[in-house]
Amino acid sequence: MQVFKAFFRITKREITTCLINLGVFVALAVMIMNSNTSAVEDSFQEADIPIAIVDRDHSAESEAVEEYLNSTYHTVSVNDSKDDLQDALFFRDITYLVILPEGFSESLYKEDVSLADTVKVPDSYTSIYTDIDLEQFFSTLKLYVNSGYTVSEALDSIDQASKVSETSVTLRLREHATENHSKTYYYFRLLPYPLLALVISCISLLLLNFNKTDIKRRSLCSSLTLYSRNAQLTIASLILSLIFFTVTMGIGYILTKGTLFESSIWIYYMINGLIMTFTSLSIAYLIGISISSAEQVSMIGNIVSLSLCFLGGIFVPLSMISTKVQYFARILPTYWYTKINQTLGGYTVLPSALRKDIFGQYLLQLLTGFCIFCIALLISKQKTQRA
Repeated sequence: MQVFKAFFRITKREITTCLINLGVFVALAVMIMNSNTSAVEDSFQEADIPIAIVDRDHSAESEAVEEYLNSTYHTVSVNDSKDDLQDALFFRDITYLVILPEGFSESLYKEDVSLADTVKVPDSYTSIYTDIDLEQFFSTLKLYVNSGYTVSEALDSIDQASKVSETSVTLRLREHATENHSKTYYYFRLLPYPLLALVISCISLLLLNFNKTDIKRRSLCSSLTLYSRNAQLTIASLILSLIFFTVTMGIGYILTKGTLFESSIWIYYMINGLIMTFTSLSIAYLIGISISSAEQVSMIGNIVSLSLCFLGGIFVPLSMISTKVQYFARILPTYWYTKINQTLGGYTVLPSALRKDIFGQYLLQLLTGFCIFCIALLISKQKTQRA
């Protein structure tokens, strides 16, 4: 077991690199978990848009309309002077200004005449909704008045019609489903990054030492067979990867304040993480035997880990990634890891109907890792023959 022992001796020398990557992950995990797990009662809330109403007609009709708008919208009192109105818009005290001009009462009874003037904050998306709402209100008001209703009767009819049109909607979640993701979900969502960064940067660097030409030739001259050498390196790498996985689980237990394993489906999260550990090891093995310098390990390791995390939905949600990119991402193990994590995050108890899909996605990850590992062994054999 000379190779096995030498592997862990070299590990002690390279421990600083591992600790740096681990520290980066902890900082990133704390930021993402704090930003995503804050309690939110509703995913959608109706927002009040501050508007001001200026009545320059001072007629019974305009006063009735102003009173109705005051009761319907979130209105702010502003003096009717150019400077005060501009200041209110500039400092965002209001985002919308409705002016009932002189002659408003006469305009109610005329066709194709604008009832109100409006001023809005430039490039404000909320103003678009207010435009549509007020345009519909004034056109409906004119329709009622021209049909013989008084202004007060028209406003009452509009108020009643709006109440009738309100629809109460109740959303019911599927059995055992949840609309709020747990801390466990957010932690495991981020887990591939430290696994990839730690395993690739450390194990690739360790394998690089064993693949130096002089050391490889010395191994070939000894009684140690190629099979035994590769087997010892594989076992040592696997043990070190499992140590990294155990350490990240311990960090997760601390960051989630002991709730990491409270979920009834935590075992599915663990299996997902273990498969990603194996896949990370396969990628590290491939990089470690393909490169020739320590500088390349850092460069290629960062490129590979960050690319897999961005394209696979670890850093950027899959819903924000274009369809074409997602088609390409299907060949990446991180894509299927994310798909599994998203499914698990929506449930407190995994329905039996979904288990088949979950295990199928597990298998896709394992096959990807296995293929990468076989390619790495093939390259290792070819390089050994050349040596």
